[in-house]
Amino acid sequence: MKRLLKRLSLLLCITPTITFAECIDVPYLGTYCSPPNGGIINAPYLGPQCGYGQCIQVPYLGVQCSNVSGGGAVYKPYVGAQCQGECVSGDSNLCQKL
Repeated sequence: MKRLLKRLSLLLCITPTITFAECIDVPYLGTYCSPPNGGIINAPYLGPQCGYGQCIQVPYLGVQCSNVSGGGAVYKPYVGAQCQGECVSGDSNLCQKL
């Protein structure tokens, strides 16, 4: 039993961490990708906006993103944006052009 637990703990230690980036094609501007485990939205008049976590379009506030890598975000009417960590504005500087 101890041998099995040692093997399992070793396996968990050497398992690689997988990260994903989301990409979108913006007409006339090219293809942009988010940071690893982040989000991206093509905002009207602003172009691609990225965040470290999921991004959502919020009425009157623009793009709001979780400031936690891989964190979630949701918009609730009459409540507003709610994010894991904090909600921050999307940032075009976080987007990477391919």
